[in-house]
Amino acid sequence: MNDVVEPRVETLAHRGAAPAEVVIAQTRRGAVIALDSATGEPLWRCMTHDRATQVAYGGGRVYMSVATTNRPASVEVDTPPGWQRMMEQSARPLTRTPRIKVRPSAVTALRALDGATLWRVTLYSADSVGPVYLAGDALITSVISFASQANEIIALDAETGKLRWSQRIGPLFVAIGNQTPGLLWVDGGTIAGATVADAGATDAADTSFALLDSATGAVIWRGDQTPPDPATERRSTSGALTFSIDHGPAWPHEYVRALRASDGAEVWRVACEGVAGLPATPVDMLAHDGQVYLLSRGGSRGGRRIRLHALDAATGRILWRWRSSSVLFALFLLRQAIQRAQEARRMGTWRSLWRDALHLRWLHPVQPEGVPTMTAARGKLYLATYLGAFALRARDGRRLWHALPFVAVSQVHASTAGADE
Repeated sequence: MNDVVEPRVETLAHRGAAPAEVVIAQTRRGAVIALDSATGEPLWRCMTHDRATQVAYGGGRVYMSVATTNRPASVEVDTPPGWQRMMEQSARPLTRTPRIKVRPSAVTALRALDGATLWRVTLYSADSVGPVYLAGDALITSVISFASQANEIIALDAETGKLRWSQRIGPLFVAIGNQTPGLLWVDGGTIAGATVADAGATDAADTSFALLDSATGAVIWRGDQTPPDPATERRSTSGALTFSIDHGPAWPHEYVRALRASDGAEVWRVACEGVAGLPATPVDMLAHDGQVYLLSRGGSRGGRRIRLHALDAATGRILWRWRSSSVLFALFLLRQAIQRAQEARRMGTWRSLWRDALHLRWLHPVQPEGVPTMTAARGKLYLATYLGAFALRARDGRRLWHALPFVAVSQVHASTAGADE
């Protein structure tokens, strides 16, 4: 029997008029929290009980892909030709019905202002949950279809949750190493997916890749090389320029570069040593509204304080700097030390805790978890960090609010298309 997990929405205390805009914070413990973009006050919270929850936000709606059980289900499937051929080659006759493990999940649409459920669609995925991306007025995700005996990429109507189109990307049961054929990324009107044509595929050499049109699901391109993911290439495009963080042949090794998108010619280059100060290497970059933002965590001189630099997109000149408060970081270390002492008391490991204190590990009892990330909307920057969520004014870096203090926030989602409904 599978243990059912039912996400629940809790309304939090909120006084005054209803907010005009909402920011969605996603924590590392599986909570999705709506914050007033003007004050940072929590409005509602959805406890999903699934740390792998996938979230997309836009048009005044929050879309969540959440596992509905904490254990996978074992399902019988038809014997595909590929399996039969593999059994014959290995001289092991197939004596039982093939079974696969799937994870029942659901995609749910919530109203951003109050967390009310608008629609819910039950799906099945090979991993814990399928990723969700918003492409215009369509929601893109990957599923397992028992009707077609295949892995599929599907598009749901963002308004109603009804199926718009589906595209087969591989046999039902095939897994290549740690990768199951499925959705890789969505960027605007383009979808990238890994595909497997042969049901007997057993290694990565049998994998191909495809780019799909997000409006129709039609295949635009198919090949053997992985399409580069715009979100993981440490690149960001704004107007006619593309910005990247690259390795140089000589010291310092990290450079922020601005290239013309038309011909790739270099417009300017700035060494990260001069921007963030070694050994603080930028871990995230965002180009928005004529500025380039570099987010980093400091090194030995600055502890693990979060640092943000804003550069002029046209020249690379530093416009302003911001860093998290040293008091916040000291309180974070104190909180981690107390938690570690409480754990040592429960587990009876006082001796190892005392040895760490003698070796000055007491100063950094637990390494800060996760990498800070950021997003921009309507003249504001929103940061997701291990110290909580921050909102800064984009033009000068002034801190507007700090929400969810000392809660490890993994992502902050802000709607950029029109006002929230």
